[in-house]
Amino acid sequence: MKSKDMRFIRFFTILIAVALFACSRDSNKKLEEIDALCDSNPRLAMSMLDSIDYSTLSAPDRHRFDLLSIKSRDKAYVRHTSDSLILDVIDYYQSNQKSGLFPEALYYGGRVYSDMGDLPTALEYFQKAIDVIPDDKDNLRFKRNVLNQTGRLLHSLRLDSAAIEYIEKSIAINDELKDNDSGIAFAHKMLSNSYLNIKDFKKARQHIDLAEVYSSNLSTADRATILTNLAGILVIEGKLDSALSVIRPLPHIVDSLTLSECLALASELYRDTGITDTAYLYARKLTQLKGPSNKRTGYKVIFSEKLRDNLPKDTLIALVNEYKNTIEDYVDRHEGENAIIQNTRYNYVVHDRERIKAEKKLYVYAILASIAVIISLILLGIILYRKYRKADIKADIVTAINIMKEQTEVSNEQTNMRDNEYSGEVDQAKTPLKDDYIVQENPEKLDDIKKRIMDRIKIYDDKDINSLVNPVILSSQIYRNLKEKIESRNSITNSEELTVYKNLEELIESVSSGFSYRLRILTEDKITASEQRMAMLMKCGFLPLQISILFGREKNTISTHRRNLSFKITGQKKVDKNLDLIIISL
Repeated sequence: MKSKDMRFIRFFTILIAVALFACSRDSNKKLEEIDALCDSNPRLAMSMLDSIDYSTLSAPDRHRFDLLSIKSRDKAYVRHTSDSLILDVIDYYQSNQKSGLFPEALYYGGRVYSDMGDLPTALEYFQKAIDVIPDDKDNLRFKRNVLNQTGRLLHSLRLDSAAIEYIEKSIAINDELKDNDSGIAFAHKMLSNSYLNIKDFKKARQHIDLAEVYSSNLSTADRATILTNLAGILVIEGKLDSALSVIRPLPHIVDSLTLSECLALASELYRDTGITDTAYLYARKLTQLKGPSNKRTGYKVIFSEKLRDNLPKDTLIALVNEYKNTIEDYVDRHEGENAIIQNTRYNYVVHDRERIKAEKKLYVYAILASIAVIISLILLGIILYRKYRKADIKADIVTAINIMKEQTEVSNEQTNMRDNEYSGEVDQAKTPLKDDYIVQENPEKLDDIKKRIMDRIKIYDDKDINSLVNPVILSSQIYRNLKEKIESRNSITNSEELTVYKNLEELIESVSSGFSYRLRILTEDKITASEQRMAMLMKCGFLPLQISILFGREKNTISTHRRNLSFKITGQKKVDKNLDLIIISL
């Protein structure tokens, strides 16, 4: 009886193992089928994923499922709003690179962050994906797509010289594959725009002509997008009649993404050719679109000399109040600054990638040559880096000290106004900054400066945080606008970022002079752009959940930013319980 029982148990165990193996093979096969559908029918792929019982999948299949979920949504143009899933997928495939899916995971990391508006992080993931894609024919199409997306991102950051390299490489791969899909037309269009931005008009014209040739298979709206660019180049070439002939039907057939560009070009072209009624019609439509840049361009055309003299006076008077609300000067001034900031970020990423590659080469060379020589070079580099870094920190601190001293020499009227605003509170103006920062003779003593700032903040320990928020901030228009966004759960969009954060920075500096410099000193100038923006929102009294809404990010992401900022200020790995108090009273 015992032997029969044992045989039955063995048989049952084998049966279960076979069943589990069969299920695993079935799930693998189904996931492969879904992967093949992502390009041709992403909506069907999403539907098939929904039919799978996630709880029955093995760990490898679960991560493959998650990657396909992100991939199918991306192919179906469903906007990504969270990075939690893709980060888990990237971590898994980084530890399991034999699967061959690590480059794809990195690529979709870039796509997720691109949708979320974090373009520098998206760029990092795209570049990492390029580095690890195997050099074989099976991966050429994938490499082409990653190169194209990288070029597109650099172009959107207005780093056109860098973008051209990536776009040309993607086109070269496309030529090697002999593909003639719609993507090649848009690649040439994007390359034309990049050459246009760097003033190489000859090459811009060459590539827009190629884009038009390849656009024969495109939809009417997509072809109209390419023709819009062609009309713009014809204007630059001075061929206004040809440009007018091309642009005439386009405002009625372009898609929503190209409409503003088409209306701007059409309104200016009709104005310059003397057709003022049509010029006004398109310019007025442009002012009714969302976005300050559209309004700026539309009003520029309407109030231009050629147009305003041909418009009724009552029409112009009615538009004056609308025109006053535009932010023309701000946009003109800060678009260039944004490119500089992003350029700095890109240069850092490229430098970091080149450093990693150089270290690998040096490691191989060290084995073949002399380890002692390499160590000497590294030590020399460290010494030089520390020397120049120390000099930079000194210069920054001296600058901060001088500015703070100048800012403390305020008039009695300004001091009285601040006394009234902080009725019943400790008066910041009566705690002279020049007394707190007498370190000009030894500016390298950064720890001493930080200690003096922290000691100054301790006077607020027994105060309610909300009561410390400056009433000028609370009564400002920008604060009310941010509160409205939070209540409607709307984030700050990409087009709003420059305006919102610049105005917020100016507001904070007007009521708390030297805030940014004190923050830089506390963090030893290691604060990131995201942390700087978060600190400004904290200065206004916004809580982490409210900041996550404005950022359009998960609350966990904001918690990470807070933890990093707290560590840079206090040196403690946990978030300091007084972090909000420190920022508000800074």
